[in-house]
Amino acid sequence: MQNSNPKNTDEYISPFPKKVGDILKRLRKTIKRAAPTGVETMSYGMPAFKLKGKPLVYFAGYKNHIGFYALPSGNEAFQKELLNYKTGKGSIQFPISEEIPWKLIRDIVKFRTKEIEENSENKRTFRKINFKIMLQNSEAFSGYSVKDIEKAKKFYENLLGLKVKDNPMGHLELHFQNGHSVILYPKNDHETATFTVLNFPVKNIENTVDKLIEKGIAFLQYEEPIKTDDKGICWSDKGPDIAWFKDPAGNILSVLEE
Repeated sequence: MQNSNPKNTDEYISPFPKKVGDILKRLRKTIKRAAPTGVETMSYGMPAFKLKGKPLVYFAGYKNHIGFYALPSGNEAFQKELLNYKTGKGSIQFPISEEIPWKLIRDIVKFRTKEIEENSENKRTFRKINFKIMLQNSEAFSGYSVKDIEKAKKFYENLLGLKVKDNPMGHLELHFQNGHSVILYPKNDHETATFTVLNFPVKNIENTVDKLIEKGIAFLQYEEPIKTDDKGICWSDKGPDIAWFKDPAGNILSVLEE
């Protein structure tokens, strides 16, 4: 039903049935009127609006509902009004079979507009007093693309045994015991990286490789200068012993002995 890679909102809406398409068109107009200085764009494969370079709201059409994404702050500010709707951390589902709450949507967009404008003004004030933004305390995370999000979920959750969460934006979040996280996002024109995107330190590399092979994971074979043995392990006297394998999207991962 949907264009797999729409370039703009018109292309996104056009394949939907008339009833859904009409709701999406009205939703688009409602957002424009509530945030006239918002900039229309596409993001994560869905229509979106930005304000002062920051995400304002997103929306998407589905078979039985309209997805409206006002980020966590939008949901938190309207918890009482959203009690009758299915919500996530930053998502709201409006059933197509029910009347769409247009006034509520306008109020949420206006709230997000005010929030972004106030934050922008605060940042300008910080710059005036020469406030330097430091990154050493930032809870940084990394991410990379995959071609099929469902295949990726099965691989990382079932085969590798990782803690995987669904993100409201259609991404996957890999969570690790050290508190770090990695975002996996779908990309139609995904190209595999030529480098290792994720490393897993382990206590015993040979035992780990054996267990992963039992689960059906094939390890990569390399020649010198990183020659691997029959199992795919590179035994090195200059660095950690390491073995490489790929996820379903062809991204290179590794296990290495601590």
